[in-house]
Amino acid sequence: MAQARKGIVLSEAAGGAGYGAEHEVPCAGGALKQIEHTEQFDKNNLQYRVMIRQPDFVTPDVLEAAIMNVSKKKSLSRFKDVRLESIEDGDCVQILHVGPYDDEPESFMKVDEFCAAHNLQRANDEWHREIYLSDARKVEPAKLKTVLRVQVKSMQF
Repeated sequence: MAQARKGIVLSEAAGGAGYGAEHEVPCAGGALKQIEHTEQFDKNNLQYRVMIRQPDFVTPDVLEAAIMNVSKKKSLSRFKDVRLESIEDGDCVQILHVGPYDDEPESFMKVDEFCAAHNLQRANDEWHREIYLSDARKVEPAKLKTVLRVQVKSMQF
């Protein structure tokens, strides 16, 4: 059974300009790449961008109001890096990885085998996306579910 996520309400009292909108908080995700290309996977060699899909009512003004409201209570140096961005992945191959994050290279090998069998290649050798369907704080590593996604293009012959 799917785990219910907590909704958030943007009210005037919460600095949300009275939107009164409630929505389900989507899964966290990220775009990751190796800083230096190595044959062995090394978590310390990753650059990443953390992302959470936002509902349509979250405009730059709503985001700015939320950041200002939270910054009154917390001092976080990375607030300056938060921004809204539209992303279009294009053609992709993805796989549901079940298990510890350290075992993801095995799933990427399956993605690469699928691509080769279907005359596809990665469109971007550096970046891939991860969507975390499980909360690593609450789920044992063997049961973690993560969507791994790579952009692809047809092989040129």
